[in-house]
Amino acid sequence: MYTLCINTALADTQIALINDKKIISEKSWESKRDEAEKLMPEIEKMINENVLTYKDLNHIFVVNGPGSFTSLRVGLSVANTIAYLLNIPVYGINTIEFLWNYIPVTNEKTAVILYAGSSGLYLSLNRDTGDYGKEILNIHIDKIQEYLNEKGIKYLFGEVSESQKELLNGYQFIENKMGFAENCLNILLKNIIPAQKIIRPVYIKTPDITLSKKII
Repeated sequence: MYTLCINTALADTQIALINDKKIISEKSWESKRDEAEKLMPEIEKMINENVLTYKDLNHIFVVNGPGSFTSLRVGLSVANTIAYLLNIPVYGINTIEFLWNYIPVTNEKTAVILYAGSSGLYLSLNRDTGDYGKEILNIHIDKIQEYLNEKGIKYLFGEVSESQKELLNGYQFIENKMGFAENCLNILLKNIIPAQKIIRPVYIKTPDITLSKKII
């Protein structure tokens, strides 16, 4: 049972092939907002290198945001299209919940954070409440330290810009010791995500899109 895993929600685009409980292949590269040109060729290359065809795929697993508006749409379009054409199930998980699953042990002093533009961060508190990944806060960077201190947060995990990380130097960042494919496999083995016919993107804020000033 082959599963194709796709993540275009973070700074690195990531893909992987899993067969039941075994990781077959994985690859990641820095996202340069060129997923429309690069994602499908890389997926096809991975499938061919493992002497498979698209018809060998049984499931699609995709991270569905929040994340970069353009990259996210490309990743979900690819996942949904492959699933539709092959008539196979597609599974989706939001980025915050996906990041929580990288952390083996947490406590009430832990939070997951994610870049939400230069002026903000997405934030999720305490996985042990059972609501992690469901309540995603969007907090302005000027308010983040005050909020974290109020909640007693001391440990952070996630993906932020270097300038944002400097503002958070009083907190301990948890090191990621797990690969993308391993995290996907662990999540799928838990059977916590229902299959869907189509996965929709998770957007917490309005996409920052600049309209063209060209006169048509």
